[in-house]
Amino acid sequence: MTQLAPYNKLPSKPEYIDKVLKILLKHPGLRPIDIERKSKLTKTQVMCTLEELIKNGQVVIISQSPKLYSLRQSMP
Repeated sequence: MTQLAPYNKLPSKPEYIDKVLKILLKHPGLRPIDIERKSKLTKTQVMCTLEELIKNGQVVIISQSPKLYSLRQSMP
């Protein structure tokens, strides 16, 4: 898997993770720029947070062009 934010090695802050998860819960299928605008986070903060959430299996990429992110649907 390629890194979304290869220039940053720091882990995401819990408040960034909470913001991104809340936004994706309300608005599934967003581009990173949409997440940035809704969360008021920087591009680096959003990309690092998305990368961490993808590694944890909480977020998935639902489209490659344009790249859209959504919460992973829980399996019953």
